[in-house]
Amino acid sequence: MPRDGSPTDADRALAQTWLADRFAAANVPFSFVYDGQPSAAQLPRWQQTAGAPEAGEKLTHQTFTYKDPASGLLVRADVTVYADYPAVEWVLYFENTGAVAAPILENVQALDADLGLPGLADAASQSFVLHYANGSQALATDFALKHYRLDPESAFTLAPNGGRSSDGVLPFFNLVRPNQTGVMMAVGWSGQWQATFTRDPAAAVRAQAGMQLTHLSLLPGEQIRTPRMLLLFWQGEQLHASNLLRRLILDHYTPRPNSGPYRGPIWSSSSGDIGFNDITEENQIASAEAIAANGLPIDYYQIDAGWFENGWPNTGTWEPHPKRFPRGLKPVGDAVHALGLGFILWFEPERVVPGTWLANEHPEWLIGTTDVPGELAYQANWKLLNLGNPEALAWAETMISGLISEYGVDIYRHDFNMFPLYAWRATDAPDRQGLAETRYVEGLYAFWDYLMAQHPGLLIDNSASGGRRLDLETISRSVPLFRTDYFWVANADQDMTYALSQWLPIHAMGVHAAQDTYTFRSGMGTSVALAYNYLAGPPWDWLRDRLAEYNLVRDYFYGDYYPLVSGVVDGGLWVAYQFDRPDLGEGMVLAFQREGKGQATLTPALGGLNPAATYEFTNADTGEVTTLTGAEAAAGGLPITLDGPRQSALITYHQLAAN
Repeated sequence: MPRDGSPTDADRALAQTWLADRFAAANVPFSFVYDGQPSAAQLPRWQQTAGAPEAGEKLTHQTFTYKDPASGLLVRADVTVYADYPAVEWVLYFENTGAVAAPILENVQALDADLGLPGLADAASQSFVLHYANGSQALATDFALKHYRLDPESAFTLAPNGGRSSDGVLPFFNLVRPNQTGVMMAVGWSGQWQATFTRDPAAAVRAQAGMQLTHLSLLPGEQIRTPRMLLLFWQGEQLHASNLLRRLILDHYTPRPNSGPYRGPIWSSSSGDIGFNDITEENQIASAEAIAANGLPIDYYQIDAGWFENGWPNTGTWEPHPKRFPRGLKPVGDAVHALGLGFILWFEPERVVPGTWLANEHPEWLIGTTDVPGELAYQANWKLLNLGNPEALAWAETMISGLISEYGVDIYRHDFNMFPLYAWRATDAPDRQGLAETRYVEGLYAFWDYLMAQHPGLLIDNSASGGRRLDLETISRSVPLFRTDYFWVANADQDMTYALSQWLPIHAMGVHAAQDTYTFRSGMGTSVALAYNYLAGPPWDWLRDRLAEYNLVRDYFYGDYYPLVSGVVDGGLWVAYQFDRPDLGEGMVLAFQREGKGQATLTPALGGLNPAATYEFTNADTGEVTTLTGAEAAAGGLPITLDGPRQSALITYHQLAAN
């Protein structure tokens, strides 16, 4: 059975079978209720049009429309079928083309389809298991793997917390069916989505996903969109599904600044160590100069929160602090560029605190509510800059774009430390529920798209309290350089890499004020953040050594992923994982012995290697070189022995040329 990310004919056959005539009016994979009637009873009577397929080298676009002749409600499905992967995605648009307000549109499910196995023998005894993962909540258990067994007549619902798409749960799922096939699913919606999986007494599994709340009347000429849905079909082992998804995301969703493949940055910041509200033009330039003078091979220097007037956490005035940055941030950006580094700058444009410029000058652009859960009482007086308001959106686009140009920003870091759901819900009238959220999320995408169009090559770092806005739409526009706000804990870093790598190929952490290899390797990913006070004499030699090692292996993180132990929990003896680049014939193994007082040995079964090929394995710590066939490595022929707790091993390998 395949475990790597290469699509197979069996995968494609599953996708093609499911897709056959799928967007015909009587067979659509979505649903809604309109004027009190389910769409399944209405669409067959509506006018349907199938647009001509627009075929590209790797995908085909096609548009399907469904129009109610009575009210003029038009539903448009923009569908993309991938030729190089067994995958399909779509997004729906609802438009009122009539002359009067449309009847109530509600319970819109962008995905509503049977993903089970009709006709399965002895269906009631067969197991369907939904695999999913925690999202980010600044906990040690962020991104931990979960599963739920869908027994006959059972249902299971997932939704994030408070309006950020991966707060508490990741919007990526894998339905594993009993015949070693399954469907990977992803939701593209940076707001409050909901997904429900229901199994009937036989083998049907109904999957529904969409905005959690829609109940609204569209005005004449008004249009809204739904969450984007992705289905990826697979046959074989679950790791094959994970690696298919990783490759699909890298090939079709990951941003490509300057049209080249994404390569995560090595970046440094001193803001947290000096103090967010103690950073100045002088100490920031001096920090960057110290990095360059000591030959630290980083790519970017970052200024984090606190550079603006009012200081952290009082966002809403986007002028540099007049005493700490009297000349603005341009001198810092210029100095960083003169040292051959890129410049990263932190922003949080959506959250507005009382007493700031936005709160005082443009309250009409803000939305909010004091009616929040008790644990969020500290946010009761905060407001949202309403990105669904065209004037507010235009101001944000112009203002942020201007600062990016003025300061020479190369990576725009977009943070968001607020639960927006309560403001959205408080804004909607009873017959317009869901509209504020929809317009806001549409505005967020327009904002990011505008910045990228105005600044070719700009990279957007999606922070959102550390990884609380990871979904199909955001990962197509941005990357998470800092995946959680539970940071600088080595064992938790390992757990998160172990778990999140089974869903997303791009995510990262880094190291703070540490001088041990175990901690540094724990924080390695597709990029690395270094947080130190560079004016206080950090361990320059040690950092250079660690970064030299990282530079040798950083490209392996984009390969196929193989967890080498099972049941990882904090406190377990071993964590180990492998990243394999079959296109290079190279890869690496990272192993961590976390507990225990003495020597221990792990004998991992490596994945992805050509059984008949010969590979040379090099231990980065001992220099020991071992030659094995792929078959021998897959059978545990590469034992890893470590002596005592908090020890790590890094082993790289490459395929030898055939004789």
